[in-house]
Amino acid sequence: MRSKKWYAELTEELRQTTLELPLEVLCPVELGLTLLSRLDKAQPPTSVWPLLGGYPFAKESGLADDPAQAWMITCVRHRLWPLRRPESWLEALRDYQGVDSDLRAFRIAEDFSFFEWTGTTTLTTRFPVYEQALSTLPDYVDSRPAPAKAGRYFYYDRDERVEVEIPADVADRARDVPGHDLMSHTVTNGEPLDITWAALGETARWMDTRAHEDERANWQASIESTRLLVRDIHGHDFVEGDRLRFDGLLHAVGVVGVGKSTLMKVLAVWAVRQDKPLRITLVVGDVAEQLATTRELRSFLDVGKVVPIIGSSNREQHVEGLHRRLASNGHVRFAGHHEDEGFADLGTACPLDALRAAETPVRSVDAPCTRLYAVDSQVTDRKRPSPSSCPLWHECPRHVNARDQVGARVWVANMASLVASPLQTHVGGVRLRQLELACLRSDLVVIDEADRVMMNLDMVFAPTATLVSREPHSWLDTLYRHNILELSRAGRLQLSDRYVRNWEVALSVVSGATNQLYSMLIADQSLRDWVGIEYFNSWTLQGKLLKELYRPGTAGTDDEEDEEIPAAEPGVSRAEAAKVFDQFRDDPLGDNGPYETLADRLAATTQDLLHTLNRKAVAHRLAAVIGELLVLGTPEKPGHVAETDPQVRKLEFVLLLSALHHRLDRLTHLWPLVEDAMRLDAKDNELIRRPPMDYLPLVPESPMGNVLGFQYVVDDGDGHRDGVTGTLRFFRCTGVGRELLLSLPSLGVDTTTGRGGPHVLLLSGTSWAGTSTRAHVVAPVSAVLRPSHEAEERVKETVFKMRFFHDADGNPISLSGRPPRIRSSLLRSLVDKLGKPGPSGISPLEEEIRAVGNPNRQRALLLVGNYQEARDVADQLDAMPGWHGHVKALVRDNADLDDAVADGTDDLDRAGVIRRGNAGLFATDAMARVLVAPMLAIERGYNILNRDNDAALGVALLLTRPHPVPTDIGLSVLAINDWESRYTRGLPTAEDTDPASFAALVASHDTLDSAGRAFRALARSKWGRLLIRKYAYSVLSKDEQRSFAWDQLVVLWQVIGRLVRGGVAARVVFVDAKFELAIAEARSPNAQKHARRRRRDHSRSSLLHGIRDALRPYFEPRPDDDPVAPADMRLAELLYKPVYLALCRMLDEVEPVDLDGPDLLSRRT
Repeated sequence: MRSKKWYAELTEELRQTTLELPLEVLCPVELGLTLLSRLDKAQPPTSVWPLLGGYPFAKESGLADDPAQAWMITCVRHRLWPLRRPESWLEALRDYQGVDSDLRAFRIAEDFSFFEWTGTTTLTTRFPVYEQALSTLPDYVDSRPAPAKAGRYFYYDRDERVEVEIPADVADRARDVPGHDLMSHTVTNGEPLDITWAALGETARWMDTRAHEDERANWQASIESTRLLVRDIHGHDFVEGDRLRFDGLLHAVGVVGVGKSTLMKVLAVWAVRQDKPLRITLVVGDVAEQLATTRELRSFLDVGKVVPIIGSSNREQHVEGLHRRLASNGHVRFAGHHEDEGFADLGTACPLDALRAAETPVRSVDAPCTRLYAVDSQVTDRKRPSPSSCPLWHECPRHVNARDQVGARVWVANMASLVASPLQTHVGGVRLRQLELACLRSDLVVIDEADRVMMNLDMVFAPTATLVSREPHSWLDTLYRHNILELSRAGRLQLSDRYVRNWEVALSVVSGATNQLYSMLIADQSLRDWVGIEYFNSWTLQGKLLKELYRPGTAGTDDEEDEEIPAAEPGVSRAEAAKVFDQFRDDPLGDNGPYETLADRLAATTQDLLHTLNRKAVAHRLAAVIGELLVLGTPEKPGHVAETDPQVRKLEFVLLLSALHHRLDRLTHLWPLVEDAMRLDAKDNELIRRPPMDYLPLVPESPMGNVLGFQYVVDDGDGHRDGVTGTLRFFRCTGVGRELLLSLPSLGVDTTTGRGGPHVLLLSGTSWAGTSTRAHVVAPVSAVLRPSHEAEERVKETVFKMRFFHDADGNPISLSGRPPRIRSSLLRSLVDKLGKPGPSGISPLEEEIRAVGNPNRQRALLLVGNYQEARDVADQLDAMPGWHGHVKALVRDNADLDDAVADGTDDLDRAGVIRRGNAGLFATDAMARVLVAPMLAIERGYNILNRDNDAALGVALLLTRPHPVPTDIGLSVLAINDWESRYTRGLPTAEDTDPASFAALVASHDTLDSAGRAFRALARSKWGRLLIRKYAYSVLSKDEQRSFAWDQLVVLWQVIGRLVRGGVAARVVFVDAKFELAIAEARSPNAQKHARRRRRDHSRSSLLHGIRDALRPYFEPRPDDDPVAPADMRLAELLYKPVYLALCRMLDEVEPVDLDGPDLLSRRT
């Protein structure tokens, strides 16, 4: 983290004078205005905030064409990022205007129309500080605790204060350890780097010679069978290439299964074997893959040269996961597990445990590595003294990797560990995240499955939490139960602590306000309509209420807004009411009052709402408050407002929501202060699960502004009840996570010191994906990894097939979109028909398995919606004659041990299971013929190979369609971030936007302030529409359906990727009738029953047709299609041609079925 004390030297100087200068007001504003004056003095002072938000307003307006100007913006943004919102900057300007004019360096017009230099001579030393701030990055925050000396110390383990005596002989063992050199440059220092394919082949050959008998020894064959294509000099095509050229960001794609992971590992070995060894960071999917990759690379390189970067907060869970994977492999005795070297990389032992009498070891997150407090220190008001570090850190087994990381040349990480994990201060001396360190110290950063990483980063910067729902395990309900249990367990002794008392009060308000809000939303349809299904918070609903209150003829009238009535200018009452609500919103329960304004009445009424049993009296007071609001600031007396007026109900909702919002923020603040006393687990705090503040100067804020709010989603299945319940979610949008991925090459750059950034290689099979809002990475593709000609031709033989089943009434069976209580019975019926023998004497499932020509690949993958369905299907199928002992279900890595023994012998009535991290071992079981798995759990990264190194699974049956949860707010986050990443770069967006590009938008405004506000308004309109759309394929707009089709194509092709490893053809069977409902109905035994509805499926009704039509313009463009760039057509051919050919063959075969109707589409020619 960069220091916020960039003007600290002025603070020290000011203390030696008699001046009273508010530096916290002066310095930020004057630095911002100094920057703006260097770019364009004609801009109004309000134009600073757009420069701080991470968007290229200055560049597109021609104010930052020079790299030096862009660097100035970067340096200032690191210091002033908290002022990146227009309201924050305006507030800072107003505060600045309140400073004595003789002390200010700038004079600002009252209406903020201009600013000018004053030539002040007061504290002139601040101006060199501003000059330095314009050209240098802030220093990192220093953080290096001193080692503990001999004596008694305490720390906290769970909710207990633990004391430990550190004897002199232990304290004297403290040693300094070598640390990371954060000032020196890397070997390449950002200079272009060419790596020939021949050099990688030679490295792979060397790896083959070093492989042990039982290890992989086909590295060279894999590299040589992979063909490298690079973009030609015109950028229109991809041609054979002989080298990878790294110059910043290199986006490389390849057909799924082509060997991208192999390339990543060979690159790592090549980097270390150079005369001047390079440092390389590999980013893989999860901890299990980290450990496997580390183990594999250590067989070629010295152990100390390869280090996994694994966070400390979840160490116990990772250790348990490794135990479970080993147990499921048949290693039932835990005593033998520690022969696995992965446990050394997951060390949890604390040497200080030996110095205290304890039955259980300290939790990993509570280990006192840097949190030892001297017992004799003065502790007041629960403020802890300065901590000391453990004198044994330099030899602690928990920190072996942190020490080895300093000299290691290969760092193996996952993106979550990089983003969240801090650098150990013993080897850094500053506060720094591992991602920042990797970009400072690495020559190469290789990111596997880049599109998945991009999606995850988007969600890191938009965390969501389900506060309450009809399920008993929602966040607030679980927390409330835990709170009661902990208080009763200790006889409420915790309440002697004032922080716990405040926590208890805040939690009570949150629970009470939530319940009352729920009761209103359940019972009142008009209120639900007013709140809306998009997000809302206290600010938006207060503004909405005020707008309605002060519209002519409001009180006592219909609350439907006439859009044809022009909005009136805010009158005196409305302006005063806005001030009152601003005051109330900051203190809705009057904690800091009285204010001698109507805010006191609002706070008192809110308290009444939370505690009174006399609802009629409260309604009377609410009506009286509305009467006062209507005449606020005028000499008029309040008029009568009926208690049944709709505005009364809305005001009640707004007051309760304000209390909920405020107390949720208090819970966020109090959580770490009561975590020990209330035995809370930090990982369960979904409210504060947010990205570290270190990245806020690096990531653009959300285009619609950093929003937080609530979303109420009505349960679809409650229409038969008197009321309608639902789910209340809380979410924050704090930035565009995908932009962090795209900006990694610049993360280590420092123009002042001449340091260059790392080269970054993005790898994936689906990171180029047309108009997909979820998977498409906007960085231009520069390289393509292509399999051999033979393998490519074999994959093109992939077969798609429809095989639908019908119930006793002849209705096609479909799971998609069905509520859980119906879906489970339909699934049982479907599996019954799939696994039992048909008229031919063998089951449909057996027929599909036998249709796979290669006997070594006659295994099936059954794809379902979730892990529970996978267990249910596997158990049902395993109970059928002929399938017993041949079926396995995929389970989570953290499933209970007794629930996941590899051969299932612990329960003969259930199918065997295999852990997700061990999916590759499925092929080693000679009895296993069917693997049942959730579609998204096996979508990526798991190679299930037979002894020929080909895909062991020959056929996949999709029992359900791939479809995200329609109410998931993450879908809207991904969509708005995709729009931002395309729009700001001048790329076509999924829907037409006016202005057509970010550059056009900026050009149409005279000032950066107006351009920034226009961009935010445009983004907010997009965001609002995304939130209120119904996310069901058949009702989406045409452009949205195309993007949806691309999204699902990525999922489908990644799943099929498990079946084409080794360059073999896949067989894919679509079983859910919703894939092609018209065909399913036409094939019904009672086809006449559906004659009325008989029609031909098309892209508006069928996802399969939608995917084909989304691909068609790249393969068979028509005159009325939007133009497609030649390079994009080539990419589509290289990546998705097997899917397109298989879809066309399947759909062309079924289209001749007699489905005559008026809406027939012409067949593909």
